Amino acid sequence: FVPAIRAVDASNAKTAASLLPKSIARRKPQLRVSGGVGTVESPITLERSLRAAEAALAIGRRIYAGGRIVDYEDLGAFRLLYEGADVERLRRFAAEVLAPLRAYDEQHATDLERTLKLYFKVGQNVKTAASELSVHRHTVFYRLRQIADICARSLDTPQDQLTLRMAVAIDELHDTN
Repeated sequence: FVPAIRAVDASNAKTAASLLPKSIARRKPQLRVSGGVGTVESPITLERSLRAAEAALAIGRRIYAGGRIVDYEDLGAFRLLYEGADVERLRRFAAEVLAPLRAYDEQHATDLERTLKLYFKVGQNVKTAASELSVHRHTVFYRLRQIADICARSLDTPQDQLTLRMAVAIDELHDTN
């Protein structure tokens, strides 16, 4: 924990922190460094910055699989999903939304939940998702239609997309499986 009381200190600390994983990787390629950057606080409220840095680290490890320095202020809605609501309610919501997909995957030995998560992770880029899944892009399109049918949600409407994205994000943060 390196306290930053002024914005200039915070900027320098963030720059130094972002360079740390690459610097260590050059010396120890097998070592993955993760870190969290908190908020700028007065000396009296430094504990708040420490809590923010710890939250950034915890969230970053879950959504980025470690090996990255994460700034609390860059986490947007993930902060609310991680800290802001009753965890059990969030878990129930995600489990309810993803339950039909999980049941289908289990019953048919498919990988639709993974496809959905990856599709969102790569910014809804079908070509990139297909490449990462080692399938043809038409297979991804087919899976996305299956996902929409099984979950009874359209991946084309903002409200349904938000519901699915939130369920996926909550699952990544709070492990509802």
